[in-house]
Amino acid sequence: MALPARQPTDLAAVFAAFRPILEPYIPRMTVIQDNERGLYLNTRSMMKNRQPLFFASIAINKNYVSFHLFPVSMYPDLLEGIGDLAKRMQGKSCFNFRKVDPDQVEGMRALVAAGHRRLETEGDITSGGGQPRQSETSGPSGP
Repeated sequence: MALPARQPTDLAAVFAAFRPILEPYIPRMTVIQDNERGLYLNTRSMMKNRQPLFFASIAINKNYVSFHLFPVSMYPDLLEGIGDLAKRMQGKSCFNFRKVDPDQVEGMRALVAAGHRRLETEGDITSGGGQPRQSETSGPSGP
C-alpha cells in the first residue's frame, strides 16, 4: 500500500501569521531584513563585542518557517509554561513551524512581549529609544 502524498504547506501563510507579532517592535529596533522571505530585528544596544544585541527574526526556509527569539536564550525562565510551543523548539532560541494555529500565534506573541519586557527590566534595552547601557551579554548577535 502506498503512503499518502504529503500535503504541501503554505509557508508564506505561516510567515504572514507571525509577522504582525514583530511589527510593533520595528520602530524601536534596527531592521536588518524586511521582505517576503524574512524579518530580522536587532536592538539598538551593543554587546561587549561591539555587535548589536539580536532581538528576533522570522524566516521562510525550504521546509519550515523559523522564529528566533534571542531573549529566551538570555533568560531561559521565559520558557516556563510555554505549552505546545516547546515541541517546536530547536536549540535554545529557535522555533520551527510548518503550519501554525491561532494558539501558537498567541503563544509566540506573549513570549515575544515577555522577552522584550525582560530586556527592558534587566536594562539590556531602554523603552524610550535612547542609548541603552552596554549589554553584559557576550553571545551571538543573531541566529
